Amino acid sequence: MKITMKRGDTRHITLAIDKALYSAGQTVTFMAKKGYDNDPTNANALINKTYGDGDILEQNDTKVVYKCTLFPSDTAILEIDLKKGKGELKLIGEFEIRDGDQVRTLPSGKNFVELVIYPDIKMGA
Repeated sequence: MKITMKRGDTRHITLAIDKALYSAGQTVTFMAKKGYDNDPTNANALINKTYGDGDILEQNDTKVVYKCTLFPSDTAILEIDLKKGKGELKLIGEFEIRDGDQVRTLPSGKNFVELVIYPDIKMGA
């Protein structure tokens, strides 16, 4: 999954999970970093958002769909290195579904969400 957005914008991401993975009250976390690491505190996370039942858009017999929103404040202070000519910040991320001591990570395996944030012209309020 690749997500692109401008710094400081609002971005809605839909995440559909199998109904079998859902139970009322569980949380879904989206976290993004410049790269993976071994830090158990997740201090290097540039984005760390938690979603719950109030963020469910749709639910039926086979799936549950979450609306995972990144707000302007989630990316407004991220620094994008414009000197290298890239004009973008590339992060990797994942969704984590937590229900008590049960944890499922999406995407699975060695895959990550690619989040690309582009600079904006108007910064601040």
